[in-house]
Amino acid sequence: MSIDIIIQARLGSKRLPKKVLMNIGNKTMLGQLISRIKKVSKIRKIIIATSTNKVDDEIISHCEKISNILTFRGSEKDVLERYYKTAVKFDSKNIIRVTGDCPMIDPTIIEQIINLFLTNKYDYVSNSLPKTFPDGLDCEIFTFDALKYSYLNARSNFSREHVTPFIRGISNEINKRKFLIGNVSFLKKKKKIRWTVDYEKDLKRVRKLFELLPENFSWLDALSAAIEKPKLLGINGQY
Repeated sequence: MSIDIIIQARLGSKRLPKKVLMNIGNKTMLGQLISRIKKVSKIRKIIIATSTNKVDDEIISHCEKISNILTFRGSEKDVLERYYKTAVKFDSKNIIRVTGDCPMIDPTIIEQIINLFLTNKYDYVSNSLPKTFPDGLDCEIFTFDALKYSYLNARSNFSREHVTPFIRGISNEINKRKFLIGNVSFLKKKKKIRWTVDYEKDLKRVRKLFELLPENFSWLDALSAAIEKPKLLGINGQY
């Protein structure tokens, strides 16, 4: 069974413009994310899905310098459409969705999600129903069939922007189809740990973690380091 990872990334963020190309350690944020994702087994293709906006030419140029990375350009606002058309172009049968502002993503978590997905024949699996991992470690996998159904039937701006609310049943839209959904959990109760990058404060925090930790660190390594330096947990970060 083939699995592709599609990473959504663009440079038009209002809160922290061009953040995915900002440096973290010796690579860009997107470069760090790709390096960590490449450690995931069972992956057929890694694809960066960006927008057709002129500003995102830089993402395409950047990805051309990284080996074994494919790119696709689509709608900036309708991210669901962008994912669907990316999957169609590359004949993706099962898709892992990751966002470009999560450089701390952990390949072991992605593999847990893949294993649960494959062994139970789910339509959709994530680690955020409910969220028990720190923010910035979110990922999800779904079938092309579920993606196509959502693309053809979801109408709300919320569903079109965030890709999977219609599949997950959280879009407040009528969905006649019941998808088989699974979830990978860690903590019994979510702690307010923030490692996604939306603000300058987030970027400084993540840069510090990459500076402190060895090259192939796990998220549990990061958690241990952050417990010793509570500011690195992002508990007081902006939401």
